[in-house]
Amino acid sequence: MTASTLLVLLALVVGLCAGAWLSRAFATSRDERELARAREEVAHARTDAAEARSEVADARREAAEARTSAAETQSEVAGAIAQRDAALARAQEIAADRQAMVDQFRLLSTEVAERQGKQVDTVTAQRGSRPPSRSWPPSPPASSSSRHG
Repeated sequence: MTASTLLVLLALVVGLCAGAWLSRAFATSRDERELARAREEVAHARTDAAEARSEVADARREAAEARTSAAETQSEVAGAIAQRDAALARAQEIAADRQAMVDQFRLLSTEVAERQGKQVDTVTAQRGSRPPSRSWPPSPPASSSSRHG
């Protein structure tokens, strides 16, 4: 083997080593870029996850506020219904009391009318059996001179 062959072989070996080294350097650089891109994507995913957790917490808070508001509204409605029912019951009591008073007034009016009718009949019967008394028109008052003297 001649020196030029050896030089060519040596140049080939050096070229092969340089190519392998460059290939590895490029691969490492590419891997580092892919690793950086993957890390960036992971960081972005973590940011998105944190935002999603924040939005979920906000939604839960709003839902709790809505449930609280609904409970307060239900309480107010229940109170209003209870007041309405009490007012209706009171109105029914008042109407029943009023009707009882009207019925009692009618009964008393009927009784009084019957009593007065019987008295009129009694008075009329008494007048028919004896001469009428002179109670009407009233007799003139006695003179004042006879009382003092």
